[in-house]
Amino acid sequence: AKCKQKASLILAMRRSIFNTEISPETRHWLKQAPLFTNVRRLVDYKCADWTVSVVEERIPDIINDGPSLVIGGRPFDEFSYKVKERSRWLTERYPVLRHHLIFLPNHNIATSWIIQQGTDYPVMLSWKDKEAGPTGISNAGLNFAVPFCVLDGVTWERLGEIRRDNEGRLVSDIGFVIEYEKDHRNGEYYPSRDSFLWNMKKACGIFGSEEYDQWA
Repeated sequence: AKCKQKASLILAMRRSIFNTEISPETRHWLKQAPLFTNVRRLVDYKCADWTVSVVEERIPDIINDGPSLVIGGRPFDEFSYKVKERSRWLTERYPVLRHHLIFLPNHNIATSWIIQQGTDYPVMLSWKDKEAGPTGISNAGLNFAVPFCVLDGVTWERLGEIRRDNEGRLVSDIGFVIEYEKDHRNGEYYPSRDSFLWNMKKACGIFGSEEYDQWA
């Protein structure tokens, strides 16, 4: 059932339901790649542009770990179009990233179910203390997906018991916890790039395994 749901999401991209078009090669890649989706309202504090920055700065890590990061969402203002153009520019400059960074510009309540059912890792990123209730994380969890998120809004409820491992990292037995930077920038606390990449590597490593199935 989960494979069919993911195939439906990939097909929706092919049919331009999300006003995008991906190549046959990328569609084939998506079928077997861990799919991280951060497709929400396109505003600055939800970190779509932050994600693009991480991809641009750490291209070798993204390629080696093998994720497909799907970002985008409902546009509101000029910020939305800047993120879209930056994503386009990055994948045109580095064609190898076309499998790893996909922008969906046309997203609304009518398309949410396709993403929530088809994702492998529903992503919730935000500046600290900005998010209220990212219901998509919970909805995706009901469709056998593993949350990948910061501790903001209601994500505490979805991640269950959270503790620190022997190296001091926040971990959960049913999802991946992205920590915040210790120092603020411009008065805001952003997700930690190192925490994001470390957890992404771990998430890609367990994808398709019995451990992933147990978590989902």
